[in-house]
Amino acid sequence: MHPPIVLLISTNPHTKPLLEQALDRRRATILHATTTEEGLRILKDQADLALVLCDESGERIGSEAILSQARRTAHHLPVIILGTDGSAKAAVEALHRGATDYLAQPVTTKDLQAAIHNTHIFEAPESQAREERPFASDETGETSGSRSRPN
Repeated sequence: MHPPIVLLISTNPHTKPLLEQALDRRRATILHATTTEEGLRILKDQADLALVLCDESGERIGSEAILSQARRTAHHLPVIILGTDGSAKAAVEALHRGATDYLAQPVTTKDLQAAIHNTHIFEAPESQAREERPFASDETGETSGSRSRPN
């Protein structure tokens, strides 16, 4: 399995080292864009992205355009917004626009680690598929959950 590809869109020079710390020795390929336009181009061209991290602290980064393109490119692509507005309203708006998570600045390594963990990008595809199934099979081949019996 190849390491996941993370797209970081940020003009803040401290965000990439923060991301590297949050990955905590997990292998990932980090693509770095410093403008909204560059981030949009990578979103269109890089089909196998696992995560987008959009840092709004730079004036040139437009998270709305990034979220819109991410939803068009891959509907389930996780997008974490690192926002400058710490209000609940800003977080709710970002989530309604399609963000997976919203972290208000200043972001800690621990908060970013938790947000990345919740995206499940480091889990094997088989375990993700298992989580999406409504019933799990036990060793006998029977399914758990509600069962219907023929009349």
